[in-house]
Amino acid sequence: MNCPQCSQPLENGALFCGNCGQALQAALTPPPLQPGVSTITISAGGQAFSPVPPSTGSAALPLSPLAQVFANPPPTTTQPGYTGLPVGPAASPAMAIPSYALSTAQSVNTKLVLALVFGIAGIIGALFMAILGIVLGVAGIVLATTAPRSERPKLKIAGLVLSTLAILVGLGVWVSVIADTTNLTGGNRGANVGTSTNGVAGTTTPCYSFSFASTSNLNVENTSAACSLNAYNASSLATSSEIYKVLSSTAPTINKANFAGISKTAIEQDIRQSLPSFVITSGYTAQFAGSPAYVVNAVDSATNVAFQETTVLHTTAQGDNLFVLIHAKSGSKTDLSELEANWQWK
Repeated sequence: MNCPQCSQPLENGALFCGNCGQALQAALTPPPLQPGVSTITISAGGQAFSPVPPSTGSAALPLSPLAQVFANPPPTTTQPGYTGLPVGPAASPAMAIPSYALSTAQSVNTKLVLALVFGIAGIIGALFMAILGIVLGVAGIVLATTAPRSERPKLKIAGLVLSTLAILVGLGVWVSVIADTTNLTGGNRGANVGTSTNGVAGTTTPCYSFSFASTSNLNVENTSAACSLNAYNASSLATSSEIYKVLSSTAPTINKANFAGISKTAIEQDIRQSLPSFVITSGYTAQFAGSPAYVVNAVDSATNVAFQETTVLHTTAQGDNLFVLIHAKSGSKTDLSELEANWQWK
């Protein structure tokens, strides 16, 4: 190709003439496609490009592969590792917060609660029945020690302490009952032992005094400072055919209005639990040495033993106001008339 200005030969693709400086851009614009040419194929970079079919008239040459890249830049993508943190994403199942990240309230272990309840119930129950306190205390300790260590340590310590106290109270009550029974049934042990024969000798306590009738020949056993006593007609309670017992205590909640109802329930329950072979034959209100009393009679036909238990409401200078009198003997009938005959309150 020659320069259109000075006709000097030009290099292919030159933009200016090297001889006269003529701009060659307009001159180098390729001519339009000639009619009748159906297809022009340009191969560049291994790709084929075809112009518009001749039916459309003239058409510009297609962009080169490099020009197409700049004319149609690829979509931008976010580089991994540089993704911005989402702000306030909408809640969806796919974005649910894992359970371990949620704040949950600390649960109270059922075993610890039961240990605490058993400990409290055991302490209260031991005052009425020693074995109840011991059983509930042991159950409370077992529950507290088997509960998970990580849950409520203070509650666990409280359960252990209360359960241990329940056991100790139960054991204390048990030992007290055994000691009291031993004092009532086992020998002199510092007791003031006397024999009443033909009504000559009598017995005195801080709450009352009495002597048996002339027909009685009973050993009387009691501690000088106590209002409770035993009387029996042989060398011991176990070998006797006739027995008297007097027990005294304070009962602030008992009064004349509720005395009979409470006494009836307590005596009948005592006989059913302590003497299951005995059948209750009667129960009635009465008087003993001028004070309100409630009497229950029972009998064991198989052994031919009669049993009478009487509660008496009387306040003494000692402070005791509830007395339980028991008379048991061989035969089908028993009463407290002989004991009452010379009874004097203090």
